Amino acid sequence: MLPVVLDLDDELTRTAIREAGHAVVHWYCGSRVTGIRVSPDGTGRVTMVPASGATRFTRAVAALSGLAAEEVFGDCSRDGGGRDLKKARELLGAAYADAWLVALGLARRFEPIIDALARQLIRRRELDESEFLALAGPSPRWERPDPALAERR
Repeated sequence: MLPVVLDLDDELTRTAIREAGHAVVHWYCGSRVTGIRVSPDGTGRVTMVPASGATRFTRAVAALSGLAAEEVFGDCSRDGGGRDLKKARELLGAAYADAWLVALGLARRFEPIIDALARQLIRRRELDESEFLALAGPSPRWERPDPALAERR
């Protein structure tokens, strides 16, 4: 876990956590993460090849995963999270709350991987696909959300 001495008010730290959260959920959902980049000004980007058959629900979970990672690490009050919420609401409307719960659960499940990725991003600002996979490992099998939730969409 990130040590308490890291300043969560630091834009680079928050961005690294947020982008690591996005990357891990894309990876978990079967997308091929080809890179992650962060800047001290708070901008970041995950580049990836989307998994075939991605649904609006999985896209919303991925959009919320950065905010969920910030929540797990103790800070979800910044602009990046607001953009994530807007995207999820556009994808799912009021049902985005279900996606939030899934994203938060995944952030908690993969907290050690998010931590390792965030630390490297803080140091190096950018990771390529091989560096990402060296930290994350092979993707575990995506467990589809409850079909009853999917029917409501």
